[in-house]
Amino acid sequence: IKVEGTFKSESYLKSYLKIKKDIFFFCDSNQKSFFGRILDEDKSKLELSSPIKNFNKLIIFCYQINEDKFLVFTVSGEIFIFSWNNCEVFFENINSLKFNKVETKFKGFENIINLSDKKFLCQLGRNHLLILGFNDDYSKVKVLNQIKLSIIKEEISSLIKISNSKFAIATSDGNFLEANFFDKEIKIEINKSIFEGRIEKLALLENENLDKNICAILGESGKFALYDLEKKEVIKLEKEKIKGNLFNISSKNGSALILTEDGFVYLLEENMGEW
Repeated sequence: IKVEGTFKSESYLKSYLKIKKDIFFFCDSNQKSFFGRILDEDKSKLELSSPIKNFNKLIIFCYQINEDKFLVFTVSGEIFIFSWNNCEVFFENINSLKFNKVETKFKGFENIINLSDKKFLCQLGRNHLLILGFNDDYSKVKVLNQIKLSIIKEEISSLIKISNSKFAIATSDGNFLEANFFDKEIKIEINKSIFEGRIEKLALLENENLDKNICAILGESGKFALYDLEKKEVIKLEKEKIKGNLFNISSKNGSALILTEDGFVYLLEENMGEW
């Protein structure tokens, strides 16, 4: 994708949000935030707005509230609401964007997932989780519960939502846990050792029927596995030789792309129910 115009990011992407079909919000590791819009039908050209002024914070998670505003969580523990009247105006006047800070006293966020409407699960430390609840307009937040998962000895490295009542946890020592969320409490259902070494990321794979019942588990030095959420079993693709530190995966309609820090890209495909 060719980036057109005056402004360009000088670092790698840390977080992003799709606001409309052709408009996106990007935050890079240099703590600069931009809006981007697709310029042509074949989606090969992208224009970035100027960086948002007076906002130099590292955003690690974004959540769209409605078509006029979205929520952002920063690595320093701050939460903001971004709002606008017309998002098309950002490319001519970035100052038309408004951002208001939600009053909080958190010291930092690491991994965050949206559990359900107005409820979020946030990792604050190695194994310390908060369940946060917002009011109707998201202007206020309160802690619904604080949980320290003593079952986890090493650091939580990734969180992924499975459903409104279930989520999965990965750890820095290669463990995979499946948990239930019920009435503000968390109960660990599954605890499996997947491989030695850090799990970098968890992601649900979408099959040809648009179901998401397989969880991809990405690790260092080409370590890769699949976990069947229905059969509760690990699927290891032993015949496949994958190189590099795997850091991201995205899937759609039975196809998935895996990205590595070493420059390798892998295509994973579903065939008759198997990946």
